[in-house]
Amino acid sequence: MHSTKTGTGLFISALALITACGKPDITPSSLLTADSFITAGELSKGSRVNPIVKSEVASELNDVSDFYDDEPSKFAEFTEDDDCVGKLMNEQKATSYGAYMGVGGEIDVTQCFKELQKDPTTKSLSVMMRLALQVGCDNQDFTSFDGKTMGEVAALDKSSCQNATQRNQLFNLRLVTKIKSFKDGVEYDGENIAYSVKATADGKPCTETVKLNALQITDGCLITERNFWSGMKVNGKPTDKEGTEDFTQLEMVGITGAAGDSNAWYQSGKMKTTLNNWTGDVTYSSTKTPPTYSLTNGSESVTGSLRVSRGTVGLGGIFSSITPRVTESLRKAATEVGARLNNRT
Repeated sequence: MHSTKTGTGLFISALALITACGKPDITPSSLLTADSFITAGELSKGSRVNPIVKSEVASELNDVSDFYDDEPSKFAEFTEDDDCVGKLMNEQKATSYGAYMGVGGEIDVTQCFKELQKDPTTKSLSVMMRLALQVGCDNQDFTSFDGKTMGEVAALDKSSCQNATQRNQLFNLRLVTKIKSFKDGVEYDGENIAYSVKATADGKPCTETVKLNALQITDGCLITERNFWSGMKVNGKPTDKEGTEDFTQLEMVGITGAAGDSNAWYQSGKMKTTLNNWTGDVTYSSTKTPPTYSLTNGSESVTGSLRVSRGTVGLGGIFSSITPRVTESLRKAATEVGARLNNRT
């Protein structure tokens, strides 16, 4: 179970509503009511999370990139996997005016999924991604980007939000994977649904303010990752895995950092953390010191410090983290589907 990433420097002011003509309506709106894209219940943990054993908690935490202020290269680097998603994302067109720019719609990512999850037993496969976001910076005018593809936007803009004094962040992604496979006389039929969301509990943007080179994130920003199965059948019969899920949620409280630096960690504050059957806090004390964690599953507790892997990299450009985030969501879904196909349960 691996959380996906949201790069610093994005200013996402409100979710892009997808209108009947397929063009985002650049109007501040609530994530939870946007075009019936997602409901509050879909962002809540279900009753059948897959339990994580104590010995695996540290590894799971260290794979959550959103704990970082400036992500390590293990999360940010461009890979061949990103290339397929990157090409699709670069084709999407933006709608812009003033300080706001929106991108949204449904994208067929089946081919990218096939490159990640190679299973010769697959009879049919469909993977559809619904993406909606809006970006903006209080020091920018994005009007000239209207109608341009994300590839063109990336070429024009490298760091336009880095000097903003206020940035908001809101991101929503849903992947629906429908798959049928046949092996050793057993037919498998299932649907996997994955969500990746960054917003407040009521669907509003997460706000960042910058003053005298100090960064502060408004309390209540939530990062939610949810992956679950629906309609799972083996030889036409439901299995006991129906409704099981992985669920990660981080709630930011008192988070501060140093604007524009390349430090891995935030300066202070904590993230209230839910990791399937574990809950607790990840607490920051310095941009140079790994944060500590303390979690419990109700009967056991685990404590320790996070670690940095392979150095850090700066993420310039307002859309720089979208492709890695989409790719990681796709990779996670492919891993989950592959595990189920191998187990045939």
